[in-house]
Amino acid sequence: MEEISKQISKEHIPRIIHAVEQLVTDPFPSGSRKMSQMESTHRIRVGEYRVVYTVDKEVLVIDVIRVGSRGKVYKNLL
Repeated sequence: MEEISKQISKEHIPRIIHAVEQLVTDPFPSGSRKMSQMESTHRIRVGEYRVVYTVDKEVLVIDVIRVGSRGKVYKNLL
């Protein structure tokens, strides 16, 4: 959480946390997109930020890989 709070404005943090918590009940919400060239990796948009995450369907584990602005979140991801 500390790393995220340095990069993201304080007013967006609660929205991002809420969106990540909602992935527990619906790992593929409306608007989520599968990322090409990365198996089991998806992204959701939360305002001007993106949350990149993977889903293990067998045990329903969701790993948030990165949270950041659209321009920065995808750099060095592969």
